[in-house]
Amino acid sequence: MLRQVLEAGVPYFGICFGNQLFGRALGLDTYKLKFGHRGINQPVVDRTTGKVEITAHNHGFAVAAPSTPPSPPSSVT
Repeated sequence: MLRQVLEAGVPYFGICFGNQLFGRALGLDTYKLKFGHRGINQPVVDRTTGKVEITAHNHGFAVAAPSTPPSPPSSVT
């Protein structure tokens, strides 16, 4: 399903697990970081409204960079 989203050219925003899912949809591997990023009470500003929300971060995995770039979805070329 995610590959279809990419092929349709739908904009997406993937952070952490979302990024991993899209990487896997492109056939890339993921791996566990030796030292991840763990952060609580991180303020994030919504620049359209000016509203500040407090978020938690727990990034422990990454998408492996391919030795050759993956071919783009058909609608991107």
